[in-house]
Amino acid sequence: MLKLDNTKRETYVSCPRKYYLRFILGLYPDKGNNALRYGVVWHDVMKEFYNHVKENGWVRDGGAIEAAILAGKKSWDKYTGDKEFYPDYRTFENLCACFLQYIDHFAADEGFMEVLEAESLFRIETHWSNEVEETAFPTLQPFMFTGKKDLTVKLNGQLWFLEHKTTGWQLSKKIQELHRSPQIMGYTAAGKTEFFPEEPGGVLVVFHYLTSRKSKVTGEYGKLTVNFERVPQIFTNEDLENWRLSFLNTVNQIQLDMRRNLWTMGQDSCYRYGRCEFCNVCERNTSIERLEGNVPYGYYIDEPWDVMNER
Repeated sequence: MLKLDNTKRETYVSCPRKYYLRFILGLYPDKGNNALRYGVVWHDVMKEFYNHVKENGWVRDGGAIEAAILAGKKSWDKYTGDKEFYPDYRTFENLCACFLQYIDHFAADEGFMEVLEAESLFRIETHWSNEVEETAFPTLQPFMFTGKKDLTVKLNGQLWFLEHKTTGWQLSKKIQELHRSPQIMGYTAAGKTEFFPEEPGGVLVVFHYLTSRKSKVTGEYGKLTVNFERVPQIFTNEDLENWRLSFLNTVNQIQLDMRRNLWTMGQDSCYRYGRCEFCNVCERNTSIERLEGNVPYGYYIDEPWDVMNER
């Protein structure tokens, strides 16, 4: 049965070939990704910090900070492994400094936020739910909608999901995108469907913005620019119905590609956010059949990433 989370969905929508290479073939580049490493470790730091708060309360003994940083260092070393990374400002030391700023920025949470759950997975088996969907997608097979909620909290008695995001892009633009975010809509829909006897108020998206300019003269990075924003997102039933139809349409297309073993290239995405990590593969115009038996230079094959079984 197909398992689809937001990362896989977004990847397929941008480029079916990239989806195949990453999530079916399990192809990984030898070069490490600084932004991805920083984001993964930041999430692990947040998870451990709020786990400690959940188990011990808002105790000011430094235990939550120490546990979070230790977990972050373990995650950093694990993700780094023997990969080569280009040096930049997204270091573990800067991450720790930003973490302390985060705690100070949201100091008012103490006494107002009750931590119910720090990072939890969900798995919802899904198929048609009405005649409209069956008519629109007659060949759709049952699939599993999966995902990971970063945090479940109560603020002033209201249930919320809380999602952490790291970015170096313009913060106002990232915030503006949220009201059409399929990921956040999906979490809201999952919460209404599956998790709690009471409906969540919505999703609180917490942005950690971090950037630095590189000197053209010295090649060194300058002063860090750090910011945090917590943005509530609430969706109507119509929003969630439209999200569901879009999600089903993507699942239907993936299932069709799986039956045909045909994964077309989405050339519009090759340089959308810089050069795609798989451009070197696609530019060789190697067939799917040949790729399945040969690892291209500069890559390795491992178990495909899955949110339900993160390495």
